[in-house]
Amino acid sequence: MHHLVAHVFMSASHHLPSEMKVVGKGSEPKRLFSALGLAILMVLVSARTVPVGATPSMTHAQYDNIMSHTSSPGAGCFESTYPNTTWDRVPCVSEKVIATNVGLSYGDNPADSGSTNIGYAQGIFSSVSGITSESDSSLGSGYYSLQINSQYFTCTPSSEHSTKCWEQFDFQNNPGSGSQSLLFIEYWLIDYTTSSSGGCPSTAPYSGWMEVLDTSNPNGYYDCWGYTQQTSVPNEPATNSGLAALTDTGMANYLSSGNDEADLCDGSNCYTRSVSDSELSLYSYWNSAEFNVFGYGGGSQASFNSGTSITVGIYLEDQSANQLTPSCGSGSTTEETNNLSLGTCSVVSPPGAHITFSET
Repeated sequence: MHHLVAHVFMSASHHLPSEMKVVGKGSEPKRLFSALGLAILMVLVSARTVPVGATPSMTHAQYDNIMSHTSSPGAGCFESTYPNTTWDRVPCVSEKVIATNVGLSYGDNPADSGSTNIGYAQGIFSSVSGITSESDSSLGSGYYSLQINSQYFTCTPSSEHSTKCWEQFDFQNNPGSGSQSLLFIEYWLIDYTTSSSGGCPSTAPYSGWMEVLDTSNPNGYYDCWGYTQQTSVPNEPATNSGLAALTDTGMANYLSSGNDEADLCDGSNCYTRSVSDSELSLYSYWNSAEFNVFGYGGGSQASFNSGTSITVGIYLEDQSANQLTPSCGSGSTTEETNNLSLGTCSVVSPPGAHITFSET
């Protein structure tokens, strides 16, 4: 337990303010106790003063970073409430989702890791201003998605024939009264079959494989797509403070967990959906991560009012929790879009290495 909390705290310190970290000679950080480290130690020494798993003197941003670096205790659906830094299992839900589609119609700035496989990709909105309205082109006001998307890669699902594969860590926000927003993982096998029925692999994710005609392919190929059960999340409004509070994370075999995980934190609560990483074995191929706010699904667009300004940050780590310095990629893998104009991407050097770009 002591080692787990210490590891989570040091991993999270990548993205904490500089005053929380002390740098020694050269570039190697010295792992010294900060006020938060001491607080965590106090919890471990005296569980009588605070609830089990709680961490006193912790900001909401620090809570988000700790939880987004804490793998769930296994496959399933989990949530956590500030300041409790443990995952509590909750029932998964089984909603029918709208696909967030394959497509190259949108310019974007993914974070590329070069030859190192990604284990952890985190997307944040470091600055948000000017939002007075957001509307999805298909469903209306308040609907949108956050997506962390892999690059297209070649894999061999279920030991059948190889194909172009794609994995998405999705959050779909549903503002409707009595409705659920959904956190889940989505899988695609691109141009896998020429059959409109029964041509997908025999082993399938929770939803089963569904065939979708690839209209961009003149040879009549179908994509196979499917998705996991979902973790239920409350409405997360697309407002200045609402988006700025969100931390979105995708993980593939992070710290040898053997799972893929989609995480979402909003400063007060964190949610995760964890499944076995065997569906597409993303951990063996992942070297580019796209993150942004998009339309809800089905190729829709999230439209913001004029005067909106959003700054995006994407952080990467390898599967052993070593921070990576990403490079700026180009292009998008998803068909969903937003109506904002993409700014120039730049790389922020360590400590806290990440890429950043603005949208207006």
